[in-house]
Amino acid sequence: MKNALFVSLTLVASQLSFGKELNCYLTKMKNANVPFLTAQIGTKNKLKNVRFNYKKMLSNHGITVEDFPGVVTGELITSNHSPYKGNVRYGIKNSGGLILPADLSNDNLEEIEEGGVGWYKGENGVFITSFADVDGAGNHVSYRLSCQSDL
Repeated sequence: MKNALFVSLTLVASQLSFGKELNCYLTKMKNANVPFLTAQIGTKNKLKNVRFNYKKMLSNHGITVEDFPGVVTGELITSNHSPYKGNVRYGIKNSGGLILPADLSNDNLEEIEEGGVGWYKGENGVFITSFADVDGAGNHVSYRLSCQSDL
């Protein structure tokens, strides 16, 4: 009986650690009904179930992204050369990089959107990915994001 209780408490605790939702909209599509990407927020710079909701739009521009159902651990950006120093980069397998503030509470996201360091007014995240040009050369594109959370 003790083992069953321990297992069920462990399962509940693991589910609670990813219970909060992150919704990121393209800054040019803030009034959209569907976010550009969604994820569950975990502790210690972790995201889970990163989903892209505009795959067709991206593929029309030669960009392929894949949803990532696993856990993604972010790394703090410490380079003095990066305008995003102090923020967290999440490397999303087969899709690109997502840069977000270290504190994903909605109050902090709103404050940063008003003009935080490393971000333009009206944004608090960026998704950077690559694609092949018509001549086959690689290139990258940045999608500026306005993110909200229920944290």
